[in-house]
Amino acid sequence: MPDESTRLFDAVHRFKKLALREKLGLIPESELVILMAVLSAGARGDKRQCSVTEIARQLHVSPPAISRTLRRLREKHFVETIPDEADRRNLYIMVTGEGMAALDANRQKVSGLIGRALAHLEPGELDAFYRLFDKIYWAVRQELDTMGPPVPAGPAQDQHQGRERAHV
Repeated sequence: MPDESTRLFDAVHRFKKLALREKLGLIPESELVILMAVLSAGARGDKRQCSVTEIARQLHVSPPAISRTLRRLREKHFVETIPDEADRRNLYIMVTGEGMAALDANRQKVSGLIGRALAHLEPGELDAFYRLFDKIYWAVRQELDTMGPPVPAGPAQDQHQGRERAHV
């Protein structure tokens, strides 16, 4: 019989095994993250656009990593690049109408699936789930807060974590 921490971990990670992104034909996660970052950064300014540097800073990744994903998004016509009028070496990124439509389709697919799945629950079960999930979340967060800053994992620890994930 697995211990409670293993049962909780397994319960949460069973959703990953469902491969929802692939089965529903959703936007790949790396592309979705960039699209949302562009919308988020653009919403803070006067224009609905932002620079590659802004996105990289917001996501804590390198600009070249952003550029590779942006190339895929441009190929799909989900974003367009606009040269900076003051310095043509700098580019601004903007989500296109096709990108917005893809995000909306993504949202509808997920909402539809979750709505149909939740229809299988009895009245009150979802509220009970949220209460318990929130309680566990805040308890784990409180425990993590008492631990201080994270300690970087070493190579041996990374291999061990990879083996654990393979079983999930």
